[in-house]
Amino acid sequence: MIKFKVDSRKKINQLAFSKDAPPFIVAALTQSIQKFQSDPKLMMLLAQNGKVILQPFIYEYQLGCPYPKPFGGETRELFYKKHYDILSEKDHHRDIIFNFLNFSDGSLTYLDCVILVPITVGALSD
Repeated sequence: MIKFKVDSRKKINQLAFSKDAPPFIVAALTQSIQKFQSDPKLMMLLAQNGKVILQPFIYEYQLGCPYPKPFGGETRELFYKKHYDILSEKDHHRDIIFNFLNFSDGSLTYLDCVILVPITVGALSD
C-alpha cells in the first residue's frame, strides 16, 4: 500500500509504504509516484481535496513457481490439493487488509482518505 498527500503547491509529500514492503519495491514505487507530478490536472485534483491518498499496489509474481504435475497413481483430489496449498501460500490479500494502516511513517488507528484503484504488476507461472 502506498500512502501520500499532495500539498497546496501540488507537490507529493508524506510518502509512506506498507511497513514490510521490500526495498526494491519501495524504490520503484517512489519513482512511479513522483511521476504523478507530471500530470498537472491530477495534482490539482489531489491537492484540492486535501486528504491522504491511498494507492493499493498488488505485486503478484509466479514465474518459476513449482506447480505440481500429475503423475501416475496420484488421485485427482491429491493433485488439486497440492495445487491449492501452493496458491494459498502465495495469497497475501488478507495481509493487505490486516496491515491496512501499518505504514513505515508510524501507526494509525483511523484514516480519512481517498483510495485509488489498485495498481497490479506481475507475471503468471510458465
